[in-house]
Amino acid sequence: MASNTPTPNFHYPHPKSYTNVHNGFAIMEFLDGMELFFEGAHIPPVDQIHTTLAFAGAKVTVWWRLQAPLPGN
Repeated sequence: MASNTPTPNFHYPHPKSYTNVHNGFAIMEFLDGMELFFEGAHIPPVDQIHTTLAFAGAKVTVWWRLQAPLPGN
């Protein structure tokens, strides 16, 4: 028989946002945090780039969009 007890929701802690600091340690710390988040939150590989951009900040997002090929090229 089914129970009417609500199932608790678990929210995996979000990684720290990237602070636009230009040093290798800060970048690696951000990327390591994202990898742990993907694993713990079960984010599929197809969604990982867009999820990373959500935490990366405006400068990184603009840079990433400029790297993408333009339609028709």
